Amino acid sequence: MDNPFRDDGPLDKVTPWITALLAVVLAVAAVTSGIGLIVKAIAVLAAAAVIARAAYLIIRRRRTSH
Repeated sequence: MDNPFRDDGPLDKVTPWITALLAVVLAVAAVTSGIGLIVKAIAVLAAAAVIARAAYLIIRRRRTSH
């Protein structure tokens, strides 16, 4: 059985998508909760950084896979 996390394996390909989705869900949960404004801002900034990194990995994979 092949390792699903190997380079270009099925789980390796979907990991950035799952990461971005999880970051969005957690940021929305933080913004809609009753926590302080500073914590909400930090959560949104952290989510933006994670989403940017995931987008970079997705774009890089598409450019190098051909």
